[in-house]
Amino acid sequence: MEAHRYTLIVFFLTFSIHLVSAQETLCVFKTSPNIVNSASPTKALGKGTLIHTSDVITLKNGDMLSLIDKNGSLYKIDASGKYTYKQLISHKVEGDKSSLTSKYFKYLWEEMTHASGSETIIGGVFRGENLMRFPIDSALVVSSKVKFTWDIDSASTTYYFFLRNIETHTLLRLATNGSEVSLFKENPIFNTGNSFEWFVDTEAFPNLDNKTFHGFTLIDRAAYESKKEEFKSVIKELKIAGLTDQEIEQILCETYGLCK
Repeated sequence: MEAHRYTLIVFFLTFSIHLVSAQETLCVFKTSPNIVNSASPTKALGKGTLIHTSDVITLKNGDMLSLIDKNGSLYKIDASGKYTYKQLISHKVEGDKSSLTSKYFKYLWEEMTHASGSETIIGGVFRGENLMRFPIDSALVVSSKVKFTWDIDSASTTYYFFLRNIETHTLLRLATNGSEVSLFKENPIFNTGNSFEWFVDTEAFPNLDNKTFHGFTLIDRAAYESKKEEFKSVIKELKIAGLTDQEIEQILCETYGLCK
């Protein structure tokens, strides 16, 4: 009985230590070059680097460091000095952060720390055997050029790209040995309608009725700016974190399917 009680005590202590360790960790979201951790003074911090309770971070004049935690909170430090973990978490960014912003940072935490396992979810789309990356399903695209990208299948060297006009049912088929195709809006397939779907396969003539296409809609600039208003809280937080307008536009496209 005594041995059993001792085993339980050890288990709960181990579980508690693990829980505290998981909670008391920060992850680098954006950083200036050459910021170092006392634990690894010869290696600069990079996006995805984990900061633990025993670490001390040194910032020089002009440096900026933004961090996130697993709860979706953002921290930003932009003054020179040495910062312990406790000092870092005192720089939490407060404001009108929406649930959408928290959801994005939680998702990013999982991606950067691999907490979500081997499955990758972007914009709610599971990528397993499905090779397509961008535009994600249900994307809104405003551009004179539409860029399609997909994952590489290690067993294949040739990929077949299919684009279908939903209104006219016109099907465009291209072969390539790369991982992307760019089409200008002058392409005849874009002449009618604004709703399309695309698919990539390693076979030239797959049964398209059994395949999952990703749909997207071409929109004008006014519609893009109107839709962008829905993400103003996310955009504000990303600017606070130190991201450029171009980086923010990339996140809006890759994560939320609003592509410029």
